[in-house]
Amino acid sequence: MIRGFLEYVSPAQVIGWTLDDHDLNAPITIRVLLGNQLLGQCERTIFRPDLGEFGAGLHGFVLEFSSPLMEGELAEVVVEAARTGSTEWCPLPRLQPTEMQSASLQRASPAFDTHWSDDPIRARLTDEDCFPVFVTGSVRSGTSAVAWALMRATRYKGFAEGHVIDMAAALIAAVQSHLDEKHRFLPAASVVDFHLMRYPVTRVDAEVQRLLRRLAGGFTTPFWIDKTPSHEMILSIPIVARAWPNARFIFMKRRGLENVISQLRKFPADSFDRDCRRWADVMADWRKIRSAVPGKFVELEQRTLLHDPDGSALRVGTLLELPAIEVEALGEQLRILRPETTDPSAHVVSDVAETGWSSEMIETFHRICGPEMEAYGYTYDVRYSQ
Repeated sequence: MIRGFLEYVSPAQVIGWTLDDHDLNAPITIRVLLGNQLLGQCERTIFRPDLGEFGAGLHGFVLEFSSPLMEGELAEVVVEAARTGSTEWCPLPRLQPTEMQSASLQRASPAFDTHWSDDPIRARLTDEDCFPVFVTGSVRSGTSAVAWALMRATRYKGFAEGHVIDMAAALIAAVQSHLDEKHRFLPAASVVDFHLMRYPVTRVDAEVQRLLRRLAGGFTTPFWIDKTPSHEMILSIPIVARAWPNARFIFMKRRGLENVISQLRKFPADSFDRDCRRWADVMADWRKIRSAVPGKFVELEQRTLLHDPDGSALRVGTLLELPAIEVEALGEQLRILRPETTDPSAHVVSDVAETGWSSEMIETFHRICGPEMEAYGYTYDVRYSQ
């Protein structure tokens, strides 16, 4: 009997696992459908440590779409599996949120290790007990590949996406703006006895740290991962590092040319100007903020993941102090996942002219992204970087 789960669906890809109980190592083909349209086929060839007890453990699959889906189409995606050469297709059910979040349910999927619980009386991990890793950078820079590889090959567990912890920077900015406004218009002599004076910025900073720890309080493992590729996450890193002293950060980067091309492909409704700023803002703020977390981060080039997955795994493993067996498995996962390899922008641009951009777009790119291209040593030709 063929069984398995569709674990993740996004506009760019599907991820899951499948196996045949009658022959655990039998080749299985996966196909993805949207109505009557075939979006693609692949084999299940990815090693899953959580399924290692079942035959060779090569039960995982990732299929990236040739063109992105619309958000409204995701619910209609169907994934089916069959013994290679057979026409008896078996639909794979989606792993439901209720199954994923309830520690009391018997696991319907052996591939799922419960990493979150909303039980209010459960003993919570302290900040000293936690060793979180935050994967961030610009979108379309390989953050998904690194996060998924870590969750499949190592002790780290988490959600497909975070986008909660990065509220920290906005909270601090709002508080600072509020206090500045009050102190600007209230007489200095009179505010001494105000409630306002009991909450200096340092105290508010501590309160925001406590809020962040509560927001992550459902994690049941000390080794949890947060993947949030956003400008706000970069700005939040200093306070996140104060909230969790053992936190580590993986910053993914990619040359602006390929990154913006990839953004245009994945987010066709966004403006060219916005795509450029999204990349440039992340890169500029990371240069300013990385000095706040010395010894707690690695910078990884998306292109390096493609050409040297084992070397990339070693750098991540060194940062996270992973055992050799997990580093080896991480390298294997990075080799299989191959970030954005189905994306035409994975090709290195040899000249700006080949992007197909108008002269106005090229001028906009130079104006917005040029300073960061220079700061990171990126070139505008096939050399990629200096």
